[in-house]
Amino acid sequence: MSADRMMSHHRNCSEGEQGTFRVATAYKAIAQTDVAAAELESQKARDELSAKKEDRVERQAELKYADQEFAREQGLYKQGAISLDELQTSQRDRDTAAAKVQSADAAIRSATQSVAIAGKRAVSARQMGSEADAKLSVANSEAGQAQEGIAQAH
Repeated sequence: MSADRMMSHHRNCSEGEQGTFRVATAYKAIAQTDVAAAELESQKARDELSAKKEDRVERQAELKYADQEFAREQGLYKQGAISLDELQTSQRDRDTAAAKVQSADAAIRSATQSVAIAGKRAVSARQMGSEADAKLSVANSEAGQAQEGIAQAH
């Protein structure tokens, strides 16, 4: 192979490797953006879970109070001190508080799933970043080999 043909071949390889390098660099930028977005999503999901747990504590305290109030009013009703309507209102309040605790439990389960999903997305994004690093490494190596070939052809 003539020196001119060899240089032309290595230049073509170099241009191809530059294209590969640009693609790998773009892939890396996308991966970095995905990692950042996934980490934000994961933090938001953890914060939401924490808020849901705090809400459940509040709802549980409301239920405890409503249970105590209902028990007290049952005694008062038996003594004839309050009406059936007042007792039923207390029972309704207790049942409503119990339903709010169940709702809070469901919200915690949902938020827990969101945390798990966000965590998996973050792992996937980090894997994409590792793959991008590997592609950049290969592209750099191939570009270096093409440059060596051009230098040797001179």
